[in-house]
Amino acid sequence: MKKAVLFDMDGTLMYTLEDLTNSVNYALEILGYQKRSIEEVESYVGNGIKKLVERSLPENKEELEEAYKLMIDYYHLHAMDKSRPYEGALDVLSKLKQNNIKVAIVTNKNQKAAEAITEKYFDGLVDVVIGVKKYRKLKPHAEPADLALKKLNVNKEEAIYIGDSEVDCLTAKNAGIDFVAASWGYKDEKFLRDNGANVVIDDISKIFKFL
Repeated sequence: MKKAVLFDMDGTLMYTLEDLTNSVNYALEILGYQKRSIEEVESYVGNGIKKLVERSLPENKEELEEAYKLMIDYYHLHAMDKSRPYEGALDVLSKLKQNNIKVAIVTNKNQKAAEAITEKYFDGLVDVVIGVKKYRKLKPHAEPADLALKKLNVNKEEAIYIGDSEVDCLTAKNAGIDFVAASWGYKDEKFLRDNGANVVIDDISKIFKFL
């Protein structure tokens, strides 16, 4: 029996594409650039907000820092306008808590935003939130997952990692944690398997068979 589950946030526990798209487009509009479609933003997510902004900008990246600040400032105010938990997510987290299985969120979202979203939607159901902070490495580096395990006081053999992207697959591999891919998020099953996922589920409630 596993003792802990590490979840990615965007595309795994939370649908966040519309708020991310609107925030990116706010920055692009201020700087005079063409807006991006939700499909384009979907293809850009996974490596953190700064990389999302970089991918959204045209070839001239000189305004990256300004665009990033504009996007972050806007997103902090609008991160929960249209975002919502995926169907079944709350039930799964509640059941994990009832069974004394610890839960961490490990995300490339800014720490402040990740904590605010967790508090609003998953209050009392998540033990640890590991987001992006200064000097902390981003996924797919193992550091965020390793830190979550340390805070939960469990070893890697006692945990599984759930995520919806190739970044999550690499994160789990780098940290030596069993990985289960989520095909209800921003990447489909074929993409996930092509990028190294051996186990793919299409419903969050199916994670219990891997505990």
